[in-house]
Amino acid sequence: MPRPSREVEQLRFIQRLGAAVKQERQDLSLSQPGLAKRTGLSRSYLSYLESGKYDEIGIGKFALMVEALDISADELLTQAGFLNRQSPATPKATRFLATQFGLDQTQLRS
Repeated sequence: MPRPSREVEQLRFIQRLGAAVKQERQDLSLSQPGLAKRTGLSRSYLSYLESGKYDEIGIGKFALMVEALDISADELLTQAGFLNRQSPATPKATRFLATQFGLDQTQLRS
């Protein structure tokens, strides 16, 4: 069976990365406009990213995403299937509270 082309592999990665960003955003009970505000990126950019419609994401935008989602780049890349890590890193306190207890951003700030 022939290997998929580099372009096909890149598309699959972007789709998986977009799905991982969306899952992380939802785990934090964060809306697209809320993530847009945290990152300084437009809501439409985030929508396109989450749906896998971009060919690539620059390192600067990727860094904004991981910071805003309170996750390491390593964790996000692992969730997208780009890295193969055996044990996940310890989550930050806000991420733990949000995912374990279903707290949203306003509850975490109070």
